[in-house]
Amino acid sequence: MREFQVFPQLRPNKIRVISLAAIIVFLLLWFTVTWFSLVPEVILPSPLGVLASIKKLLFKGFAGASLFEHIGISLLRVFVAIFFATLLAVPLGIIVALNDYINGVINPFIEFYRPLPPLAYLPLVIIW
Repeated sequence: MREFQVFPQLRPNKIRVISLAAIIVFLLLWFTVTWFSLVPEVILPSPLGVLASIKKLLFKGFAGASLFEHIGISLLRVFVAIFFATLLAVPLGIIVALNDYINGVINPFIEFYRPLPPLAYLPLVIIW
């Protein structure tokens, strides 16, 4: 006897077709809304405007530097930050694990930070 399923399994090809249809409907809706100016272009630019901006960014760059220079600088900053964070955090973690007094000093700050959701403190970290 076949078991009843609330959400029957779809074959991978059906999922791909449904996904493609959803993307096409989204793009058509976006194009229609911008074509008839139902939303100001400042709030919702047209798909063609977005493509033109991407093309301009790829070939002309932004603020005097190409897109790949911006990506490279951002990646350099991330890796330098990871390096220094690891350089500080690993020895500090070992010291906290070995010394109860330092653990007593550091632990309240760690326990305060632990339950905070990242979306709450990331803007502050970026500003700092």
